[in-house]
Parts: sequence; C-alpha cells; structure tokens
Amino acid sequence: MSQNEEKTAEELAYCVKSDMDIENIVGKFKHDLQELDYGNRVAAIRKAIEHLNQGCTVNYVADGFREWYGITIDTDELKKILLQSKDLLPEEERKGNIDKNLLSLERPEDGKKIDLAYLQHKYKKGYPYIDDLYRKNIFNYSGSDLCEALYFQAVCNLCKDRSEIDEYFKNLKREREAARKKEEQRI
Repeated sequence: MSQNEEKTAEELAYCVKSDMDIENIVGKFKHDLQELDYGNRVAAIRKAIEHLNQGCTVNYVADGFREWYGITIDTDELKKILLQSKDLLPEEERKGNIDKNLLSLERPEDGKKIDLAYLQHKYKKGYPYIDDLYRKNIFNYSGSDLCEALYFQAVCNLCKDRSEIDEYFKNLKREREAARKKEEQRI
C-alpha cells in the first residue's frame, strides 16, 4: 500500500469510527469502492450508517448501495462491516426510529399514496404492524384515506384476481364503518 493510499485508508476508517482494523475496512470495500473518489467513499459509508440508524434493513442499504453508487455488495459482508461502527445506534434505538419514521417521513401527506412493499423492504414491517401503529397514533385513522390506501396495498399483495379484491373491499367498507361508529361512541 502506498503512503497516499495508507493516508486515505486511515481517514476512511476514522470517518467510519470502526473498531475494525483500518486495512480490513478499506480491503473489504476496496474492490467495489475503488471506482469512487475518496469523498464518495466516505459518503457511501456514512449514508449506509445513517439509514441503519433510521431503522432501515441491511438489505435496503445494500440495494441502496447499488442504486446510489453502483456498488454491489453482499448483505452479510455489509452487515459485518457496518454493525461494528461506533456511530451505529443501539438496536432498540434504531427500532424506535422505525416508528418515528413511519409516523412522519413515510406517512403520505395526501393519505392516498402509500407503498407497502417499499415500507416492508425498507423497515421489515408489514401491514399488521403499520396498521396497528397508525391506529394507536393517528386520530381518526379508521375509515381515512390512509387506512384504505394501506389496506388496498395489503390486499393487492395477497390477491390474484379482481373479484377477490372487490370482495375484500366490500368487507373493508363494512369493517371501517363499524370501526368509525365505535370510535365516535368512544369520543
């Protein structure tokens, strides 16, 4: 390793603040990151840690590496490297950030456009979890556009034909009306 490469490796490891040996970090990333300049290398690692701290899955981050930087990296290898970072929040705090993000950043403003498959990939949380979270934390969620949009996404993921989807929505309408009346009586 040349003196210049050693300095870059040292700076990179310092930015990651990892317990891992400096040369191991650079060695693991060197093949995929050698196309990127130093600033983008640091940005790639920081962005990965930032997303993990938000509660994103390692699979989502690995896919992000492909999308953001054109880097293909095995999720197990990425996990080994990033989970050693001193900047990574404790697991419970990362899990808590999932709820915060689902209730703020990921909550569509118009209440109609929600991508359940994306949320499942990003946070590894499915319809029952998200629906329950919204019911507990969003006033008048039952019967809302957001409630129906989320349910629609779940149904579409499960159903194979249109008649099955229509049947689900007839049942949904009945359930939502009953839930809305129950909520109104509670208030």
